[in-house]
Amino acid sequence: MAALRLLTVEAVRDAARRRVVLAVLVLCFLCLTTLDRCTSCNASIDLRGDIAQSVDVLGWAGMAVFCVLALWTVTLAGLLASDHLSESLDDGSARLVLARPVARDTFALSRLAGSLLVSLAAAVIVLGGASFFLSTRNALPLAPAVVATVACILSAIAVASLAMTASLYLPRIATMLFVITVVTGFSLLNLASLSGIELRGLYGVLDQLGPPLASSIAVALAPWSGRIPENADVLSVALRLVLWAAGGVALLVSSFRRYEIT
Repeated sequence: MAALRLLTVEAVRDAARRRVVLAVLVLCFLCLTTLDRCTSCNASIDLRGDIAQSVDVLGWAGMAVFCVLALWTVTLAGLLASDHLSESLDDGSARLVLARPVARDTFALSRLAGSLLVSLAAAVIVLGGASFFLSTRNALPLAPAVVATVACILSAIAVASLAMTASLYLPRIATMLFVITVVTGFSLLNLASLSGIELRGLYGVLDQLGPPLASSIAVALAPWSGRIPENADVLSVALRLVLWAAGGVALLVSSFRRYEIT
């Protein structure tokens, strides 16, 4: 545990020194500024001459905003992890660390934790700000946002671990494309299924067995819209998300054990 803690601190420092972190901070600031301006508007709808505030519209709008921000942070976690381990293999620092009595499992987990801590810090800033604005200004309950944030963290762990595993065998650009394809593809399948579209063949299998990146967040935020999608099995979605997060980490550890460092 001591070695894991020290290596994780070093991995966080390595991740924080990357130029992309500055861009992430700027994007977080822009997201919060935009949310501040958008949620400060008190929306109203004219229905047959009566001005009435629509809670359903606010709930659906809040769900859409939160889902987009959550999927953005999941993609960010995958992109940051896509070269955080392979870079240490390329510059030789991994060989220097592993020459000491440090297990490969410890090194791989520390690199994963280092990249995740940076990306999840951005997630806490953006999603925390979104939850605060939507809760205080649009009167949306805070509990669904907390559950959705937990789902976002588990999704980030799953995508980041898969990206780090892929980086052992793929070039950096290919790994980044892999992350974008996985997040975009499975999110579209999840949203299509939740909207009532019947997915058949391979698409149906991928939606039922793949990581529920979008569906887990949408189901958690269902109280904002006033109803849970009829074809969404909450327990199944939660269980699949936990299995993908744990399976991704296990796959990374297993792959790095067998990886030949030259």
